[in-house]
Amino acid sequence: MSGDATLLRALGTRRLAISIFNTVVGAGIFVLPATVFGLAGGGAPFAYLACTVAILFVALSFASAGSRVTEAGGAYRYVSAGLGPWAGNVTGILQWLSDTLSNASVATAFAAAIGVYWPPVSAGAGRSLLLAVVIGALAALNLRGIRRSATFLEAVTVAKLAPLLLLVTLGLALLPGRVDVPSLPDIDTLGRTALVLLFAFAGIESALALSGEVQTPERTIPRALLVALVGISGLYLLIHLVAVAALGDGLAAASAAPLAAAGNAVAGPWLQQVMLAGTAISMFGYLTALSTATPRLLYSMGTQGLLPAALGHVNPAHRAPSVAIVTQAIVVVAVASTGSFAVLAPMASVAILTVYVLVCLAAWRLQERQPAAGRFTVPAWVPFAAVAVLLWMLANATMKELAIELAVIAAASLLHVVRQKGMSA
Repeated sequence: MSGDATLLRALGTRRLAISIFNTVVGAGIFVLPATVFGLAGGGAPFAYLACTVAILFVALSFASAGSRVTEAGGAYRYVSAGLGPWAGNVTGILQWLSDTLSNASVATAFAAAIGVYWPPVSAGAGRSLLLAVVIGALAALNLRGIRRSATFLEAVTVAKLAPLLLLVTLGLALLPGRVDVPSLPDIDTLGRTALVLLFAFAGIESALALSGEVQTPERTIPRALLVALVGISGLYLLIHLVAVAALGDGLAAASAAPLAAAGNAVAGPWLQQVMLAGTAISMFGYLTALSTATPRLLYSMGTQGLLPAALGHVNPAHRAPSVAIVTQAIVVVAVASTGSFAVLAPMASVAILTVYVLVCLAAWRLQERQPAAGRFTVPAWVPFAAVAVLLWMLANATMKELAIELAVIAAASLLHVVRQKGMSA
């Protein structure tokens, strides 16, 4: 049983926004303030602002495309509809590889965080067993349907936000007199810092693979994207300001665990321990969101013929893409257990920039073909402004990263040709 009609459209604005929040906000927020302060010093708030504007252009393009293409698969289906099957297939492979590498990387880091409290699972067979149990349990939950997965993710999000909001609430009293008026950094510093920050805002493409299970997507997707982006941007900036108020110039030196150090400065060792535990909870939230979203991408590529059709199977009882869910769980556990993801990990960020460029171009084409008529529409210059920023960022990639990406694109293109010939035979 396959096809988008078999999926259950059960996600409203709140639940989709929560999924976006979790695929964007991972463990990075717990180390981000030190990195940004080290790059831009007191001018860091301007980098947050610049990055928010840049990602807003991308998010608006996603919202435009998502209001016109409502099948499961998100960016893969947007680009396929706007730019054709070859570009769509390349997008799908790039996004799946990036999601899988990110998932495996965070799963390994999660095991290491748990290993601090329970050393037997920090490495070797113990780590592999923990990974299998955690990823397997999330897959089992996912097999029970999108409603249960979304409800569980809501609960995880509360636990994930609690330590961050506690730090912000307790730390706000320190801001007056301890945080100077920000000074505008030079353009090179601003650009380098925004480049680092933009990767902390990446992840919207992963959550939108759930588009086939979104209620009234032409309205829900734009609303969820904007709600999530406003919340994430505000949270990032507040956390940074509290960390600066708590640690001052010492923030840059606290690169290992700046929020834990800030928590200690704000309220003592107990808040430091809360922030350390929050890192593991945040990673678990990320794993939960990706374990729900990424299989929908595999499912969509299966229904469209790029990957084996079995991936398009949907369990009739729970209306979940069961084969894709189990397959993705096995792949993530295998990659995380072997550590082989480290070889290709540098490519993940470059891959997502490429996916964003293709989605922005597809959004423009889709708007040209499908005028407003109740759909979310942005000025024609918005996708091109996003593309200009993204290409500037791609120009800063290393030759090794670009070479790896070209190899992946070549492999995806070959797969596309083979599948096309197979379908026409």
